[in-house]
Amino acid sequence: MTWLRDRAVQILGVLCLLGQGTLIFAGSGGQRVPGLALPGIFLLLTVILAVVLALTARRDINPQDPTSESQIKDRSTLLSKGILVLAVGGLLAVCLGILGMDFRAGDQESLTPGESETSNLDEVREILAGYPDATALILDQVREAAAEVDSSAIKGDWFRFLQPWPDRWTRTFPAAEAFPLELIIRCGGLPVAWTSGADPLPEVAVPANTEVPVRVFQKHGDFWNIRSLTNLTDNLQIELQTLVVPGNHSGVWSKVQLQVGRVDQAPVTIDDKGDAVSVIALIDSENRLALIPSQAGEDVQGRKEMDRSRMMLVCGLAWLLALGGSWRLFFGWRGFLIALWLGRALLAGVDYFRWTGPAFPELSDPAA
Repeated sequence: MTWLRDRAVQILGVLCLLGQGTLIFAGSGGQRVPGLALPGIFLLLTVILAVVLALTARRDINPQDPTSESQIKDRSTLLSKGILVLAVGGLLAVCLGILGMDFRAGDQESLTPGESETSNLDEVREILAGYPDATALILDQVREAAAEVDSSAIKGDWFRFLQPWPDRWTRTFPAAEAFPLELIIRCGGLPVAWTSGADPLPEVAVPANTEVPVRVFQKHGDFWNIRSLTNLTDNLQIELQTLVVPGNHSGVWSKVQLQVGRVDQAPVTIDDKGDAVSVIALIDSENRLALIPSQAGEDVQGRKEMDRSRMMLVCGLAWLLALGGSWRLFFGWRGFLIALWLGRALLAGVDYFRWTGPAFPELSDPAA
């Protein structure tokens, strides 16, 4: 009876492993991004496999010599058991991770389609709507402070004059972290003072006898500058610069992309009343170019694909180790070799190494 019970435990373990291999093949075969078919069933099979292996290790089952006590001292057997612990732990971790990703994806899909994206874009447009007033306020303050500077001030005096204004910008504009301020003072069209990050762009003519700043979008290299300019005197001009950089910002700015495009080509959305609403956030003084926010959804999707592919790489390796290690305990070295052959055949069937592409997108050809 003991021998029959031991055989039944071994058969149950074999069936669990074969069932896991089938689910890996069904969920990943022929797909760019791999996955598990029925991850809940896969988790159940993994738990049963862990119980089977615990019973096997406890009884030290060896079908070729079931009464042998020397197996405990066999180093290869101890190594197999250690590998099995890591393999089963990896299978459990991967399965729970995929179940967690599916659960979070279900929560997001339960929201009204586009609700989260619309909220982000509305928040960005609301913040940027205050940009003209914030720059106008800073320019007014600069103009008042410059009026107290001696007209014969030397270049060094103007550099010291500009130093405190970037810090004041952080207290004026709520998105100053994403749009840091730089300043340039020109005299006769030539820069005479500037802050450390200012970009020496060509002069823009500002109409005389007006305090309304001129706002210009100008591309320099790979990025766009938002330039706000006004005259301090007949000969002095002040420019505020903020760089539009798609970067690693926090909060809502990490969920949107900002692009500069033509006003007449800007996309529109339909509001609750059925009216067309422009998605423009900020316009230049000539109503020609605009700052247009859009949802950075493709990066989120790419991150999900990368995480799932990395999990499945670990899952495939852990399953192969569990298959080889368990068959080594069940059937000896011949069983180990057969298990490796079967495992290799299944992983080749799902093109296992192709998963490294979405798992490590920064590599041009990671499988080569």
